[in-house]
Amino acid sequence: MMNTVRDDLSSGKRQASITSGSFGEGLEMRGGDLDIMIVWKEIEVCGDTSILLNPNKSYFAMETDFTQPGFTQLRLLHSSHYNIFQLCDERGANFYFSNTAFKQMVSTKNFAIVHGPCLSDKEGIFDLAVCCQSKSWIAPAMQWITRSNNGWPGIDVKQSIVQHGLWKLLRIDSVLFSEYSTLLPDDLKIKLESNPCSIPPLVYAHFLRFLCHFHLNNVRKCRDSLEDLKLTTDEEYFIANPEDKAFAYCILGIAFELSGDIESAKQAFVQSWRL
Repeated sequence: MMNTVRDDLSSGKRQASITSGSFGEGLEMRGGDLDIMIVWKEIEVCGDTSILLNPNKSYFAMETDFTQPGFTQLRLLHSSHYNIFQLCDERGANFYFSNTAFKQMVSTKNFAIVHGPCLSDKEGIFDLAVCCQSKSWIAPAMQWITRSNNGWPGIDVKQSIVQHGLWKLLRIDSVLFSEYSTLLPDDLKIKLESNPCSIPPLVYAHFLRFLCHFHLNNVRKCRDSLEDLKLTTDEEYFIANPEDKAFAYCILGIAFELSGDIESAKQAFVQSWRL
């Protein structure tokens, strides 16, 4: 369940949101995190500057002649938006995308720590990378398509990646349990009085993790899981609406109650009731 909800893609008109990370790859290890990519669709990076430009978008050209392998400079080709120029450094007659200015613009109170190309929360649980998209297969990766190998990925998988990209689509907006569902843990069945319920997936995943460590008497991991559940609920990570948030606080209250922290449980239940 943890791996499922942490590997997700959702897409809108202006941006796409992709979540992954060590949990999304099937690994639950100390130091594992949740990676969040926000792809801006209004900015496009291209290797071929002869493409037809959409006047409503901003375009950058890749320049790799004077960069280290795996890196590129992005030169502005076209933009009708003034704020794009504010994200660039002027060099002679050209404007180049500024990674520093971009991260300063998108940083928030929750994501204020610079972690390589990402912005992280102070606990180091979440990494946020705001990205620009490229719809064409870039020149530095051309050899990957034709190089010979006898293992994975095969030629059919490679062609699919080149044509469609690497995005994996797996959307879970909520986990809906019908009345008397056998998939609900007994600890929840008792509290929910057998009513149908819809639980935010990340909240439910953290709660299941907490329950596992609670019943195995893993005190430290139980405490860590409870802190993750509280952080997810307080910061509204992947919680879509007030109803889901109210239910998340109810789940948090149940977890606190099971752990013996009655005062924190009362506070969580009050928060749920207020919403």
